[in-house]
Amino acid sequence: AVDAIRGEARERMLRALNAEINRLRALQKVNDHVRVEEIEAAEEQVVALATAIDDARLRLDAIRLVVGTKQMP
Repeated sequence: AVDAIRGEARERMLRALNAEINRLRALQKVNDHVRVEEIEAAEEQVVALATAIDDARLRLDAIRLVVGTKQMP
């Protein structure tokens, strides 16, 4: 279950950030104000987030206890 959650999170992150990186690269071809540092920062963010997702672990934050009582008619 945790591996599936990690995989989906990684996929969503890559889809979003790769789209941004591709957009910046395309924009850089027509606009010299797009700096290489901006693209490199986005690429570094992909690496950092991939590491964070890979290192994520499941943690139980709460438990719900339901107590039922038997009622007499």
